[in-house]
Amino acid sequence: MNKNYRLPAIVCALAVCLALCFAVAAWDGPSGNPPDSNIAAPINAGSEAQYKTGGLGVKIGGAITYWISQIGNNLVFKTGDDFATAVETVNINTDGRIGNVSAPIDDKDAVNKAYLDAQSGGGANYGTCTGGFLDIKFTAAKYNPNLGGIAGADGKCAAEYPGYHFCQDSEVKNFGKKGCLPISGQYGEEAGWIDSAAADNCMGWTSSSGLISYSLSSLIGGSWHIDTRAWLCANHSISALACCKEI
Repeated sequence: MNKNYRLPAIVCALAVCLALCFAVAAWDGPSGNPPDSNIAAPINAGSEAQYKTGGLGVKIGGAITYWISQIGNNLVFKTGDDFATAVETVNINTDGRIGNVSAPIDDKDAVNKAYLDAQSGGGANYGTCTGGFLDIKFTAAKYNPNLGGIAGADGKCAAEYPGYHFCQDSEVKNFGKKGCLPISGQYGEEAGWIDSAAADNCMGWTSSSGLISYSLSSLIGGSWHIDTRAWLCANHSISALACCKEI
């Protein structure tokens, strides 16, 4: 009996041809000539700048996953095992402001504006710093009350702290109402003379006689104190100066 082997051979050849046709149809050629249009290299230990468009997760051992991402123009940090449901912790704005900061717990925690406003009294025009900020420094040098007048006192402040002037009690009060004074606790216990239009001020800071009614003190408890008691200048013959600058 004769067997025809041609039919199986033809069927196999057709199958191979069809498979090759499908493979060719499914393949997309490169979109550019080498070395253009290469796929992006993975993040590596190279020295060149690298970037990726999606969030980047960091997880060590069994700890929670931290994600670094971008929302709008903000750099955002999130926590959670899944990026889609991770919770935003803090963000950094393009102007350098750090947002979404929780109220402090430990001594070295950052303080957010809402917390600072609440601690400084709150209310209309109080505790919300807008505009300038009044920086305060105390001179290392001690002086007797004859400062050569206000101009002399201004010069002594500027000698230690360029751009600073002899503090006026009115400016300290005005900036304090807006919450625009430095935190006094950073100074420890420090005190210095401060000028006031309502006081004798040792004959305008030209004499060691007369009365002085105003001095500025920083208290460890975290508050500023303007002393309004009338003291003889002779009893305060040596003191630092409180120097101010709006920044």
